[in-house]
Amino acid sequence: MNKLNFGMMALLFALLQSGHSFAAMHDVVFERVAMVQGQDAYMETITLHQDTQFVLTLTDFAFPDKLDSLGVTLVSATQSFGSLLMEKTAPDDLGWGHSWGAGFEQKSLTGQLEAGTYYLSMNAQFNADWHVYDGMQYGLYGVEMIATPVPASIIFMLSGLGVFRFMSRRKQALPA
Repeated sequence: MNKLNFGMMALLFALLQSGHSFAAMHDVVFERVAMVQGQDAYMETITLHQDTQFVLTLTDFAFPDKLDSLGVTLVSATQSFGSLLMEKTAPDDLGWGHSWGAGFEQKSLTGQLEAGTYYLSMNAQFNADWHVYDGMQYGLYGVEMIATPVPASIIFMLSGLGVFRFMSRRKQALPA
């Protein structure tokens, strides 16, 4: 084993033994699951203390039915970083809009944010006139924002490259 491969293995071992699991290298900075009957609007302030890579995920669980509209927007005081929007276009052929187990819908937005204060604006609407099924007139949605500090992102990338390099070297060294 040459010095480069040994160094890569030592780096990977040090990362695994440092007390940080890969799952702990990111933080859930916001999470909300809510039931909607009518309309739900919500604003959340998020403060990030360091530069991060983020993933913002919006989910319509379609339970017991899909929401008519669901959206989230990520902004700062001076800039918009993106929006996610899901809309149900019209009631189905049965005339009441029940999706009959069509499953949940999920969208994600990714990017990089500098340390600072940000705002999540959420809006969910459920039109009870379309949705009457066994007396249940509501919908269920979830919003989650995960942030990974930029230095941890670099460690993930370098450790992954090291593992691939080790595997390719090992494959080359095996007799055919």
